[in-house]
Order: sequence, then C-alpha cells, then structure tokens
Amino acid sequence: MTPVVFLTGGSGYVGRHVIDVLTTAGWTVRALTRRAGAVEGEGVRPIVGDLTRVNSFASGLAGCTALVHCARASHEDSTERARQDVEGTLALWEAARQAGVRRCVHVSTMSVYALPAEGTVDETSPYTTSDDPYARSKIAIEQALLSQTKGPELGILQPGCVYGARGGWWTGTLPDLMRRGRLIVPDHGRGIANLIHVEDLAGAVFAALTVDVISGRFIITDGRPIPWTEFYDVLETVVGHTATLRVSTAEARILAAQALDGRLVARVRRGVVRRLTGRPPLFGQDAHAITQATSRAVLSPVRAAAVLGFRAQRVFGVDAIG
Repeated sequence: MTPVVFLTGGSGYVGRHVIDVLTTAGWTVRALTRRAGAVEGEGVRPIVGDLTRVNSFASGLAGCTALVHCARASHEDSTERARQDVEGTLALWEAARQAGVRRCVHVSTMSVYALPAEGTVDETSPYTTSDDPYARSKIAIEQALLSQTKGPELGILQPGCVYGARGGWWTGTLPDLMRRGRLIVPDHGRGIANLIHVEDLAGAVFAALTVDVISGRFIITDGRPIPWTEFYDVLETVVGHTATLRVSTAEARILAAQALDGRLVARVRRGVVRRLTGRPPLFGQDAHAITQATSRAVLSPVRAAAVLGFRAQRVFGVDAIG
C-alpha cells in the first residue's frame, strides 16, 4: 500500500521540500494549508484549515500512517502565537492518536538549546533559559509531546540554521535585508554557524519516517560547522556587495539596541541620519540572537547518524544557495 502522510506547514520553506521528497518516493501527502492553492502537485491533497480548528483537519488524518508537523502559528502577538503553537500541536497529536497514526515527526529547532561559549551540544544538553518567545514556544511544544504516554511513535528533529535556494530566513529574508542595508555581525563573525541544507533536512524527515524504530530528539546539522564570517562572505557574494558590519560583541549590542529601538523619536532620528549621511539602514539582532551568534559551540549530529542513518550531502557555498 502507498504510505499516506499528513503534513502541516506544507506551504512553508521546509514543508515544500518535504513534500517533494515524499511524492518523489511515491508517497501520498495530505497537506494542511490555510488557503486553497497554496500546495499542489501529483500525490498531494490539500486540506484547508489550521491548527486552531481541530474540525478543519481531524478527518484528514483518517488512514494516514504518519504525521509530519512543520507548521507554526501566525498570530502577530508572540504570547498568543506561542499559546496557539502548543495547544494546536497537542490537538493535532490527539487527533492523530484517535486516527491510529503510527508515527509522528515534529520539526523543531536548535534554538531550544543553551549554546555555551564553546564545546559540543548534543541531545542531552540543557534547554535554554532565555525568554526568547520563539525558543520558549518550541521548548514548550517539545516538552508537551515528550510527556505523552499514548499515541504515535515520536521523533523530534532539531535542525541547525536551514539554508538553500531562494527561501527561508537564512538564505531568503537575510539576503533581502542585506540588499537594503547592512547587518550587524557580533564578535567580528567568529562565532560558529551550524548549518543544514533544506533538501538535507527533508531527507532527514524521510529517514525519520522510514527507520524501523524512532524515539526522542535528533539534532540535524551537516556536521561541517563554519565561522559566521565565512557564512556572510558567501551571502555577500550572492548579493553582490559588502552588506555586513562586523564589530565586537559589545559594540554589536549597542548598535543593535539603537537599530531595534521602536520609539517614534528613535525611528525619526535614524531616518534623519540616513538622509544626511546617505548610509543604508543597519539591521541588528536581539540579545538572545547575539548570544547564539557569538557561541563557538558545535552541534553534534552523531545520534541522527547512528539511529536514523542520516548524513547530510550538501556543502555550504554559493552553488548550494542558487
């Protein structure tokens, strides 16, 4: 029988590539989407709905062998978005349990971990205590899923920074910002970037769906960490000009605070300075992101290799971004 997978987040950057991998393998995908036409193709059946409305998707789980959860809530308020993420995931899990789904693969993030100044991070490392809303909601989702005692087999994938051709944050939004202005890079870019190509991540999802037995969490990176300065060198090659300001961590915190100041007087001041000097805008990171960017820790993909048999194939570079 043809395996049938229920997929959330099918119109997203990762979800689209997961669909490609599954349908190429001859699998059928039922993709939850907020609007008709957002996902299409041979072997794909769109299901219009969202995680806040169980009735919109529960019937679509009937007959599915597996669930892949890539979706995020879209509410503009971070607190409400986090609540919807957790409650929606638990509703999805319960619907999958009732439908007899045998396996669930949840795509989380490396951001759940507290990155030390240096060293190795693996699945036994502690969660971050940062108040970053994204990290907190992802941790809450992981904890909620791991606490379930009945339902599908569970595998949680924790990818590094996801890059690839024309999309996502790292190689979609970020280059767009670099075309408009300059990025503030802390510690002169000497921190470590733990990367994974989006096609490799989709391959890791497939591995998690097809391995005999699965449980727990899996860090997914390419195992080839590079300094951020090398990462941004490649992005500057893509955008065609220097688009980073590589400074000390202390200076990055000051400049980022100024760039992120949302008060009207601060926005007006930045606009006046740009008009008088002709300088492009500066884009900064919040305190949590700066801490992550200055870490020289390496995320270990050893468990993913040992249990899932997964090893990344793509090497970061201009050709891999496209």
